[in-house]
Amino acid sequence: MCKELRSFFILSILMVITGGLFTSCDQRSAEGMIIMTQVDQDQETKDFNSTDFSRVLSAAQIMMMDPANPERQPILLSKDFYSAFSPAISFNAKKMVFAGQKNQHDTWQIYEMDLASLRYKSLTNSNENCTDPAYLPGDKIIYSQVVYGSNGEKGQALFVRTLGGNEEEQITFNPGSYAGTSMLHDGRIISMNRSLSSEQNKLNLMVMRPDGTKEMLFYKSQEKGQLISKGMETDDGEIYLLEKNEEGLGKLFSISYNNPLKSRKDISEKVGGDFIGISPMVNGRLLVCYRKSKEEPYGLYELDPRNMKFVRSVFKDPQFKTIAAVVVEQHKVPKKIPSEVNMKEQTAL
Repeated sequence: MCKELRSFFILSILMVITGGLFTSCDQRSAEGMIIMTQVDQDQETKDFNSTDFSRVLSAAQIMMMDPANPERQPILLSKDFYSAFSPAISFNAKKMVFAGQKNQHDTWQIYEMDLASLRYKSLTNSNENCTDPAYLPGDKIIYSQVVYGSNGEKGQALFVRTLGGNEEEQITFNPGSYAGTSMLHDGRIISMNRSLSSEQNKLNLMVMRPDGTKEMLFYKSQEKGQLISKGMETDDGEIYLLEKNEEGLGKLFSISYNNPLKSRKDISEKVGGDFIGISPMVNGRLLVCYRKSKEEPYGLYELDPRNMKFVRSVFKDPQFKTIAAVVVEQHKVPKKIPSEVNMKEQTAL
């Protein structure tokens, strides 16, 4: 009897331990990992992150790597997709949204992936291409979708969708295209915009509320340059951008939140080279996709923008271009701005 009780007791302990192991594995956290977008080394990326939809990358893949163990093989997150790019991390660092194309000629849709289980689900089911997603406060996302004007003119408008539901609202209606959207700490969004005005080839940054109201110019492209990245704000109120110069090289510069139109600083003069991707880190540094010359492949580096020094090389694969990357980190949730827009009304001021 004692032996049976002792055996039952040991078996119970083993079941608890085993169950705990399975639970911890199923709930493993991806915090600290780096999510990267890669394309084949030979693919041209000169139009990457512009609002020209021809920029959409062919056979792009989303990878996840552990920067603490760079010798480990990165995990392919987009194995079920012909092409996927533009990953954005949720504020609690548990999920990501991205644009994906299941098969080569399929319409691009927006998907969300749980970074613990690596399971994903479709968020859109549109007849038109949807790209450039980002999280908003209140369990919502914003993304760009191809639209057509009354005269047949093709553009991209911003749409907001509630997670876990089918509620979708178009929030921009101006002729032109919006892409590369991110959030400011004050609850507003900034988005790259190409209008149908006299400067059709110029990209500017527009700022607006998440319902599309109170839109205004935030930053105007330089005469001899072209924006190639969305604005990325840090905790100290600096907003980092990439601009391609006349030589076709991506240059890193910053603008101030308090005076964005008149505070432009070229902060990449000291290091030169060619930047194609940037992402702020919680520690105040930048994760950048960079190469010293056009003859080299893009690699992933950690950069200290205060003194423009590369802290370390994070990742490099000679077979692929690493063109975008973001660290899986928790971020402060921006302010949630209440909306007075009544979508049931047909007219508005």
